[in-house]
Amino acid sequence: MHTNWLNTSRGKRNETVYQAQSARRDTKKTQTKKIDGARENKTAICVGGEVECEDRSEKMRILLGMPCVREIPTKTVISLLQTVQKGVVEPMIVEGSLIYDSRDAIAKYAVDNDYDYVLYADSDMVFSADDLKRLVSHDTDICSGLYVTRRGENKNVCYSKIITRRRFPYRQPELIHDTKTSGYGSVAAVGFGFCLIKCSVLKSMFKRYKSLFEPKWGVGEDIAFCIRARKCGYEIFADRDVNLGHIGETVFSLQ
Repeated sequence: MHTNWLNTSRGKRNETVYQAQSARRDTKKTQTKKIDGARENKTAICVGGEVECEDRSEKMRILLGMPCVREIPTKTVISLLQTVQKGVVEPMIVEGSLIYDSRDAIAKYAVDNDYDYVLYADSDMVFSADDLKRLVSHDTDICSGLYVTRRGENKNVCYSKIITRRRFPYRQPELIHDTKTSGYGSVAAVGFGFCLIKCSVLKSMFKRYKSLFEPKWGVGEDIAFCIRARKCGYEIFADRDVNLGHIGETVFSLQ
């Protein structure tokens, strides 16, 4: 069990130290909740519990949401286990073939259950608790770490500009990859491999949109969310010093 995981609080950072009380760990059981997803082809499992801290009124709760369409790699499972802390960072793994629908289910669950943040982490990412702590420390509405594509192009899944093209056949927006490799700053859009969002943002956006992640405008669900968020007046940030691993597949042959 992790101790002193997160030196931050609701609305006030670096003030509350969360400490697991090992003497009580046998008397407090982990609560396991099984909820139905928005569609029949998906099941969501959320594990949560309680944890003692110096000031319970200031306790922050983060939902680590992970959409999943196949087996989760071992390195990602290790990242998940090292980041989760009972009562502070709680995991929710959603299995389903529609990624955008899984992301919506995670967002709705977080809003309905009064979480402070959602950390979206993809099932092919390698990350650590320190990566999450760094994103939380910025106290911004939407913030992502940095990782590259799996196509061998060594391009950041982070975009400095979205160019909208209105004439056929170039109606699909052009995404300009961010080329910076360090520093923190505002960007046009990010991938959701490791992205932290305040639940107040999700709650506000649900008042305007039925689905926050449904693909539209010829882009994927993560970029579609960023476009909607920007229309709602939210700014998107990236911490390029949070360097994440992106697990891919390689075919080896003699030729």
